[in-house]
Amino acid sequence: MQLKKEEGVQMENHEQIHQNQLRKEAFLRQKEQEREEQRRLEEEEKERQRQHQLQIQMKMEQEQEQARLQQQQLEEQEQARIRLQQEEEQERQQEEQRQRHIQQEKEMQQFSQWENQMEIEQRQLKEKEKQRRIQLEQEQEQREQEEQRQTVLRQKEEEQLRMEQQQRLESQQLGQSRHGNKHKHKHKHKSNDEYKCRRRNWRGN
Repeated sequence: MQLKKEEGVQMENHEQIHQNQLRKEAFLRQKEQEREEQRRLEEEEKERQRQHQLQIQMKMEQEQEQARLQQQQLEEQEQARIRLQQEEEQERQQEEQRQRHIQQEKEMQQFSQWENQMEIEQRQLKEKEKQRRIQLEQEQEQREQEEQRQTVLRQKEEEQLRMEQQQRLESQQLGQSRHGNKHKHKHKHKSNDEYKCRRRNWRGN
């Protein structure tokens, strides 16, 4: 009786131990699962953080690339603006040079025209001077001819007068010898009238 009771107690103890062992194993498995779950969560968090960091890095790289492209675009625009400005400046200088060349040609043409005009005026002045000199020479020649003609006329008149005086003197002498002194005064007046008439006719011719 006592033995059976002890066996029963032993069996109960053994069962208790077994149950404790099962509970212990269950507890350990639960802990292991919890640790696994914790590791999984940690891994997921690490992966999430890695993905987040990767996204941040990609975003930064994209922003950097975009900034680089914008900077490159700005530099290209600035270079294009500089090239355009240089081309415009070159065109402006070429236009100024062309205008200066046109102005120089115009001034040279005007100077050439002025020279031609001056040459024409100089020739005209020389021609006028020549004509005036010719005219003066002609007038001088005419005056000399007129003076010579007047001299010849005076010489002829003087010669004629001398001849008439000689004739009158001879006539007076002849009249005195023929008629005497009573006709002397009358014949003298007649001879003077004839001389004056002949002199007027000579000047008229």
